[in-house]
Amino acid sequence: MRDIATDGFPTDYLLARVRGRRAALASEWQGLRSRGLLPGASDDGIWEALLQELEWLHGQMNRGLRACFDPVFLLFELKTVVLCLRNKDVLRSDEIDRLLQHSLLADRLQSALRQEPDVRSAIVAIAQAFVTIPGGARVLESIYADGGLKGVETCLMHSHLEHVAGERLHPAIHGFFVSLIDLRNVITLYKHLRWSVDDAGAFIPGGTIEPTRLQQASAN
Repeated sequence: MRDIATDGFPTDYLLARVRGRRAALASEWQGLRSRGLLPGASDDGIWEALLQELEWLHGQMNRGLRACFDPVFLLFELKTVVLCLRNKDVLRSDEIDRLLQHSLLADRLQSALRQEPDVRSAIVAIAQAFVTIPGGARVLESIYADGGLKGVETCLMHSHLEHVAGERLHPAIHGFFVSLIDLRNVITLYKHLRWSVDDAGAFIPGGTIEPTRLQQASAN
């Protein structure tokens, strides 16, 4: 993640600022809806707006709180990485710059997403930055060749969730990730049952439901 030299506010004061900002955003949204001024937005545009809010929040946090929430911020930034790769695939460098303007990704990773000449070379640089990916660049390149950017996105997400599930986290952060893993696993099980897709490795360990139970339910 991007390093910020300055410290932020005490946590209690930050919570008060977040409440005020949330109320202002909700009021602004309701005002736009009442006047029929909500424009159609692209995936990238919606994500850019979220990144602005995350950048603001990250900058307000003190160092201890940033360290606590880094796994959550990185979770959201995985989507930024994939959106940048999709734009690189269609040679839209201006969209990449726009997305990274508010990104919390480390400078070297942002440079790779901007400067690498094609998607494959960018994926190699990403694999070197995300040390949690089993097999590194070779595996991620193979996943891209077989499953495209959707496969890359799934690999990044699974490796991150599996990694943080084994880390010592604040109880609230740990509970968030456990719930997220359970949610993704149940959706995966539904897809297996609905479309008879059999992929035992699709279930992520670390939730409250053991992957072996999910695999048995899928097989039955």
